[in-house]
Amino acid sequence: MLVLLLPTVITAAAFGVPPLRGQPACAPHPCVCVCNGGAPAAVPAAPAEGSPGPTAAPLLAPNTSAPSASPERSRWYGGPGAVIDAASFALMLGAASSNGASLLIAGGVAYLLGPPIAHVASGHPAHAAGSLGLRALGGGLATGIVLVDLLSHPCDGEPSCRHDPSTGLTLATLALLAAAAVDDAWLAREDIETHPEQTALRAGIALGPGRASLSIGARF
Repeated sequence: MLVLLLPTVITAAAFGVPPLRGQPACAPHPCVCVCNGGAPAAVPAAPAEGSPGPTAAPLLAPNTSAPSASPERSRWYGGPGAVIDAASFALMLGAASSNGASLLIAGGVAYLLGPPIAHVASGHPAHAAGSLGLRALGGGLATGIVLVDLLSHPCDGEPSCRHDPSTGLTLATLALLAAAAVDDAWLAREDIETHPEQTALRAGIALGPGRASLSIGARF
């Protein structure tokens, strides 16, 4: 009997014909039902034409922000040398305006030795040697410019002399300034340590017959 009813149920499900009495009914179109003698299991139909389909999750936008700047690996310590240079130039300019040899000598010595001593005080003896060489080169060049200018015009100092020494003095000053700028701006830099400095603190107690002592040591 079951074999005879099965074709009828399949035909009814396919053409929308009501099944025989006592048989489970299938849901109408657009659902597709599977009739296996039990409760019908509904399968969702495809979405109708024109209806919005499933929305896809938006992709993450690429990171377009600029990378963070890397930390500086060196720092400038040329402040004391720059102050000494300013003072030395003030002394030499004062000597040029007043014809004072003592001011010229003091300004030259401060220019030549002051910033190298500042390098040594900052813990950079190699930079001090480079600074001394730069300043000796700049001072020698400036002295050569002035000597060439004086020797090419031997009438300087005479009342009838028409030569203006400002050109030679200007070139000599530029030579001194160039050497000082290279030293103070470029050579006066030191590397920053990559590991953070640690502070250590130690304490000790010493006990003896009739005395006690406490010692504290710190390392920065």
